[in-house]
This record gives sequence, structure tokens and C-alpha cells, in this order.
Amino acid sequence: DSTAEPDVSANLASFSRHLRAENKAPSTIVTYAKAVTQLDAFLERDHRPRAVADLRREDVEAFPLALQDAARQPAMVAQPIEQRPPGHDIQPVRFASHSRWP
Repeated sequence: DSTAEPDVSANLASFSRHLRAENKAPSTIVTYAKAVTQLDAFLERDHRPRAVADLRREDVEAFPLALQDAARQPAMVAQPIEQRPPGHDIQPVRFASHSRWP
């Protein structure tokens, strides 16, 4: 549908440009990009809206809550994905509050 709002992953390049313009460290940009990719995958798996315009605060907040519920351990997070046991493919991410959200 040509009238559909772009999904989260479609906005990743713009978000990365924004972070570079804010003079964020390259490692920070990579970490945030991974978080956006993981968030998008979570939204799809959890049957939540992926169009940015349709996202609600609770949709985004559900992502770190799901990670907490899965009880990810810090040692597991530090391992590259290919070295993790099956089912341990998502890293915990902390989201800063966003001024648009109440």
C-alpha cells in the first residue's frame, strides 16, 4: 500500500544520520541500530504495529519488558549472537524517554 507509513526499520537510515549529526560515537550508532532492528523484529513477532505512525508507547515499552521477562543474563548479552544457545538472540536495550511521549 503506497499510503502506508514507513515501518520502524525503514526509518533506520534517517535515525543513524540523526545520531551522526548529533556527533554520537560510531559504537553508539551501531548499538542503537541493532536495538532498532531488534525492536522491529519484536514488533513483528508480537503482532504489534510496525508503522511508526501507529506505534504507541505501550508497544515500545513492551520490548524491554519482554527482554526482562526472558531473564537475559549480562554474560549472555556480551556473547556474539552466533555463539549464543538457541533462543538467546535478543539483547536487552534501555530506552531513553522521548519528549513526544507523556
